[in-house]
Amino acid sequence: MALTSTSDRNVQGMPRLLVLRALGLGDLLTAVPALRVLRDRYPGHERILAAPAWLAPLVRLLDGAVDALVDVDFRDHVGALPTEVRLPTVAVNLHGRGPASHRALQATDPGALIAFAHPDAAHDGPAWRVDEHERLRWCRLLGATASAD
Repeated sequence: MALTSTSDRNVQGMPRLLVLRALGLGDLLTAVPALRVLRDRYPGHERILAAPAWLAPLVRLLDGAVDALVDVDFRDHVGALPTEVRLPTVAVNLHGRGPASHRALQATDPGALIAFAHPDAAHDGPAWRVDEHERLRWCRLLGATASAD
């Protein structure tokens, strides 16, 4: 499975940031502020979004927040991520609270994982809040405010 370019940036030789958000259109839209925070926080990284390929035309409109998309659709269940995205410097779980999505990212052997705490995935992070709006949740995970849009 090849990466689909979604920006004009030259990312050759850059460390990689992998973001998992393998859901639908509404889920992508609620993650836009967090994707922009990641763009601003990791300007020297190739930012790869693991999401369904049919979202690529919309991802191209996100002001350079994402450099490439790898086709992953985890709407029904979380599976393995493609080998093309192995060994990212940083992996970010914007897919859910874990543990399956945490494990999928951990299997890529990232240098660091940014995700909510989940004991079944042996990961410490901020606590998941059930009543929190998704847009605010992902920005809180990144230590940012939702005004990042």
